[in-house]
Amino acid sequence: MRNNLLKYFHDFNRTLDDEGCVLAYCGAMPQEVVVEMADMLQNILASEPEARNCARKVFKIFIESAQNILKYSQKREQLDNRAVGSGLIAVLKGDGAFHAQSGNRVSRAQAERIKRILNNISSLNREELNSHFKETLKQRHVLERNGSAGLGLVQIARSASQPLEWEFVKLDDDSLFFILQATIRTDE
Repeated sequence: MRNNLLKYFHDFNRTLDDEGCVLAYCGAMPQEVVVEMADMLQNILASEPEARNCARKVFKIFIESAQNILKYSQKREQLDNRAVGSGLIAVLKGDGAFHAQSGNRVSRAQAERIKRILNNISSLNREELNSHFKETLKQRHVLERNGSAGLGLVQIARSASQPLEWEFVKLDDDSLFFILQATIRTDE
């Protein structure tokens, strides 16, 4: 068993290298971890010549994705007498772009709400997306009473260069694993 685990870990590392991993984290995501990762990402992006034009967008998407995991992940970890979301987040570099990916467990009800928001977002052009963001900001108090207003997902879509990609993988009868990818071209 131990050798299988070591091989898996080696294969996992090689996959991250092959995919151009800049930063990856898996586990509990309290605000303190988000801040530390954000500092690391800023330093990494500052040293990447390709990131000169897009660093702010990559950073913004990373923060929104991490906040979504922290606040909305169904998998909760107890840290210092508080429950925080747990998930996976990564920034990859390749093919003239950065790819911010995140994943976390969600309930069926959360998945349905997220799908509605993402389907709506994907139907909008850039101008409509900006108008939708402003309108959602105005109405967020009402929308947040029914759950999240979806502002983070809208903000991610506004910062991305291409339409968002997402998938839900069934874990069991009550839960799914939500995966989101936002692509930011380096020439923007």
